[in-house]
Amino acid sequence: MRTLTKCHIKALKESIELTIIGGLVALVADLGWLLHDILTNGLSIYYILVGTGLLTGTIITASALFAHHDKSVHKITKKLMKEKVSIQRAKRRAYK
Repeated sequence: MRTLTKCHIKALKESIELTIIGGLVALVADLGWLLHDILTNGLSIYYILVGTGLLTGTIITASALFAHHDKSVHKITKKLMKEKVSIQRAKRRAYK
């Protein structure tokens, strides 16, 4: 596995990201249920308002997920690189 892939997997295991992903899944499921109701009962102003709120929440939650994931991956990559550099320095000192 490549280093960047490992960093993405570590970032996805964080509890905040798991919570955001769960919220995103719930919002998408609610949007699906709303579409089912619209197809069954027809379109009304209430469905439009609820759909707008759900769609806005989904977009905001998805953008929060991507922003947090990018920050987490960057932080984990930086930490991993520092560890690798310190290992290489220790190896150089051992050879001298």
